[in-house]
Amino acid sequence: MNSFSITVGRLLCGTVRDYLDKRKFLGADIEYHESRGLIYRTFTVKGDGDGFAKAFNELMMWANSVEEQP
Repeated sequence: MNSFSITVGRLLCGTVRDYLDKRKFLGADIEYHESRGLIYRTFTVKGDGDGFAKAFNELMMWANSVEEQP
């Protein structure tokens, strides 16, 4: 079982949650836990297979693109 964590600000956590729920709905073999926090939240995602790899790659590309915006 593979896992990764991503921490996002409170205003972006809905976007990450919606994305992970969509991946699960489409059949990805993933589960996630969302921490509770006032300023930021950490999503810990675990799973196997192509669905997990796709979720990891897409979230990392999204995080890098958000980070680069002025």
